[in-house]
Amino acid sequence: MRERSFQTAAARRRLDPIVWKIDGIEVRLRPSVDLAEIVPMVEALSVQTEGSQVAAATEKRKVLVATVKTFVDQASFPAFDRIADDLDVTMLSEMVQELVQEYAGSPNPTKQQLSSVQSEPTGDTSTDGVVPEMSTQSS
Repeated sequence: MRERSFQTAAARRRLDPIVWKIDGIEVRLRPSVDLAEIVPMVEALSVQTEGSQVAAATEKRKVLVATVKTFVDQASFPAFDRIADDLDVTMLSEMVQELVQEYAGSPNPTKQQLSSVQSEPTGDTSTDGVVPEMSTQSS
């Protein structure tokens, strides 16, 4: 009998939850999020705001905080709310990028990728110890 087993990213996150540590406060993320939940927020980020740059930056930050909170496990809402006012736009943007990668189906963005199935993440290469001139063919 031939079998093939699959594991969803949501199952992986349930078994090994993503926990962000922000200023020493742990915030646990949800195992899965329906991307339709964040569409209105992502669309709000692309809308041009009228008024001053400060008003526009304030609105963008507000939308980013709401977007990130969508991914936070409900039990971590109090922890997230404690640090939310300290999150700047740059950090929030980085968080959103990581969330999009994770929840959009990247294989495992928090795990170091190997160059091939048999490779170790670190270690000797096939050219270690070879004189540089000998490691490549010249014409």
